[in-house]
Amino acid sequence: MEIRNFILLRVFVRRFSCFFKNYYQEVVGNMAKTNPVQFFQQVRIEISKVVWPTRNETLISTIMVLIMVFLASMFFLLADQVIAWFVQLLLSIR
Repeated sequence: MEIRNFILLRVFVRRFSCFFKNYYQEVVGNMAKTNPVQFFQQVRIEISKVVWPTRNETLISTIMVLIMVFLASMFFLLADQVIAWFVQLLLSIR
């Protein structure tokens, strides 16, 4: 079975490698070539466009995440206890 899968993989790679190579060359060929100084200038420009959340938005989002984590943990604790009780019930029946 493993040899068959290996052969199928080799056939797939040989058959479609030209497509992936052409796609890769097309994508990489269309990318702009910049030197490191220009790259970091562009990074600074893009970072200045980011709309950062306010302190209040961050606080509210953090509290919401903590509440959801607590609720999810309580749900899984309850589900675990119910499943454990059910398994114990099944194992005690002979």
